[in-house]
Order: sequence, then structure tokens, then C-alpha cells
Amino acid sequence: MLRLDRRYILPVALALALLTAFFALSEMRRMTIRRAGLEMTAHAERLRMLTDMRSLLTDAEVGERSFLLTGDRAYLRPLTHAVEGLPSAIDELRASYPADDASTQAALTTLGEGIGDKLAELEATANEYSPEHGVDATGAAGAAASRMIDSERTMDSIRASIDGMRADERRRHDEAVRLWGREHGVNVVVIAAATVLNMLFVLLAGHLLTRDYRRRRAQTETLEQQVSERTQGISDLYTSLQQVIENEKGALARELHDELGSLLVTVKMDLSQLRRHWPADSPELEQRWQRIQSALSECIDLKRRVVEQLRPTLLDNMGLTAALRWQLQESCGPAGLEYHEHFPPEEPQITRDASIALFRIVQEALENVIKHARAHCVDLTVELRNDELAITVEDDGVGPATSPRVASGPHGVTSLQYRVNALGGEMMLGAGDGNRGTRVRIRFPMSRITSEQAAA
Repeated sequence: MLRLDRRYILPVALALALLTAFFALSEMRRMTIRRAGLEMTAHAERLRMLTDMRSLLTDAEVGERSFLLTGDRAYLRPLTHAVEGLPSAIDELRASYPADDASTQAALTTLGEGIGDKLAELEATANEYSPEHGVDATGAAGAAASRMIDSERTMDSIRASIDGMRADERRRHDEAVRLWGREHGVNVVVIAAATVLNMLFVLLAGHLLTRDYRRRRAQTETLEQQVSERTQGISDLYTSLQQVIENEKGALARELHDELGSLLVTVKMDLSQLRRHWPADSPELEQRWQRIQSALSECIDLKRRVVEQLRPTLLDNMGLTAALRWQLQESCGPAGLEYHEHFPPEEPQITRDASIALFRIVQEALENVIKHARAHCVDLTVELRNDELAITVEDDGVGPATSPRVASGPHGVTSLQYRVNALGGEMMLGAGDGNRGTRVRIRFPMSRITSEQAAA
């Protein structure tokens, strides 16, 4: 988990507070911009309605004049459209203003009444004039024209009212546009400042994460180095202990072979001399003599087995191949296991420490097969290839996934792994051919196990 440095608590808290303030301010600006946009739309719509009303009135007046001059009733269509559309246009315009705006509502009421009177006046003038009346119609037209001239003041007053309202709406629209632009600019500045602050906050978080990652990586590397050093120390200690144990076993084996062997041979020779002076007709002495001879033979055989277990004499006298053959016979024969051996035609000159280590590795591997594999056959192969020595022990028993041999113990894989590591080798444990049994393959570089005389 990321642990924040106390020096960064106040800046981070301040940055979070500023981000919250910027967000609230940006939201307020956005609402103001929205209201300004709605006001712009409303003012533009009112300008459109006022312009349409003025156009309808102008078209109606022009149409009536054209009708009076030509007598063609087709010119009265704008008047008809004005009579039909202006009342609803006035109502729509009144609804677009707030109900609590008393002055505007009163002005709209006055404007509606004036437009109504003007439309009634235009309709009356159009209805009084008829081309079928002959000369009298000319008089009617003159009277209508006289009324139109008199009502010009009313039309000018209506135009002035509409133009005044249009000017007021245009002013309000311009104010809304300026407000929208100003608030939009402020909002851009707020968003830019929040963005910069966000970037700084992200950079700070990245810096903290990077520092924490580097710290953890340094700790991990330190721990890995310590584990590696301790593992190497344990491996070196194990190797040293094995060498001490093997040296002590060798010394003990030599003492047993030389001292105890000499004593047992001397005792057996002295007893043979005494046997010549015993009475030949004593069955009891003969029986005791046979027990003594049998016990001495068993002692000598026990001494030989103990010496061979402590330090195989074949390993020192005949070499690694002979010792491995003997170990294969001694291990598999009593257990009733069939075994096969494959050795190179020439045996390399291996150092004394390496030879006993290789012998112990094969010995432990065979003991694992006998104790845990429940196998019927064992194959031991020793190969020389590409400047390395490879030893393979394969059985036809249970596989490595179900075998308890993988457990740590005096005869487990852990002991084998330590012995292999001590010689700079590599061990691979897996299933045998056909996914049956277990195969233990170990490879050693020749430079680590060959004697200097052989290398020369």
C-alpha cells in the first residue's frame, strides 16, 4: 500500500480542496451560461415575433392602399392574414414575457388594443369602397383615403411601440450575449486552472508512486541479496559439512580396516593355534569352537560392510564406475529390483571429493527409488557429452506428482539438490518415458569435477 509522506499531506489536501472549489465554481459558471443562453434565445424569439407583427401590419396597410388604388381585392389578402394572425401573435408575445412584468404586460395590452383598432379601421375602409358603385364609389374611396390619412398617426404610434419593444429586446439580447461571453471566458479559465492542477496532482501522485516503487524495489533487491547470500552460505556450510563428514568417514573406515581388521585377523590366527592343542574327542569344545569361528567371520563381514558404507574401497581403488556398479548390485539385489546400467567406455579422471559426492548422489537416488517409488526396474546411465557429465536414474514406479520422495528429508530431493549445487550442477526431476515412473537427471560441468592432472 502507498504510504504518503507527511510532507505531502498538506499539499495534497490543498489540491483536493482547490479541485472541489474549481468544480463548484465551474458548475456555477455553467448554470449562468445556460441561463444566459436561454435569455438570448428568448430575446431573439421575441424580436422575431415583433418583427413578424410589424411586417403583417405593414403588409396589411400596403395591401389596403393597393386595393383602394386598383380596386383589385387580391391586394386584401395581407389584410386578411393580419386579421387572422395578429391576435394570436399578440397572445404568444404576451405569454413569452414573465407574468410579474407589469409594465411590459400593460404595454402589450395597449399595443394589442391599438393593433385591434387599426385592423378594424382598415377593414372598415376596405368594406366601404366598392368599384361597382360608379361615381359614388369614387367619393367613398376619397372618404376612405381621408380616414387612412387621419389614421396614419395611429399606425405611427403602433410602429413606434413595436420599434421601442424591439430596441429593448435587442438591448437585452446584447446584454445576454455579453454575459454569455464573459461567463464562458471565466469558465474556460476555471477549467484550464483545474486542468493544470489535475496535471500537477497526477505528477505528484506519479512521483509518490515512483518513489514507493523504487523503495519497495530496493527493499526487494536487498532481501533477495540477503536470501541469496544466506542460501549460498547454507550451501557452502552444507558442502563443508559433507566434506568433513566424508573425511571423518574415510578416517574411520581406514581405522576400522587397519586396526580392527588386524585385531580380528590376529584373534582368528591365535584361536587356530589354540585349536591344535584342544582334545579332539570333546564335542562340547568343538561346538564352542564353531560358534567362535562363526562369530569371528560375522565380525569380519560386518567390519567389511561398515567400511564399505563409510568409504567404498572400490571408489578409491577401482574408480567411480566400479563403485557405482557395486552400489547398484548392493541396493537393487536385496530389494528384488531389476536393474540396467550404462557407463561410458572410458572413465574420466574425477577428483576425490567429486567422486564421493557423485557416489553419494547415486546412492541417495537409488534409496529414494527403493523406499518410495514402488518400482520393478531401475536404469542407471552415466554419459559424457559436450564437456559435461550426465547421470540419469529412472524407474518405472509412481510418478513424481504422487511420490513422497519430493518431501524434504535426509534422503529426499533437498539433500540431492544441495549435493548437486555444491558441484555446480543442475538437477531435473520429471516423469519418465511414456509418462511413467520418475526420471532424475543430473548434469555437472567437467571443469568442476575433473582433476587438474586430467585437465592438463
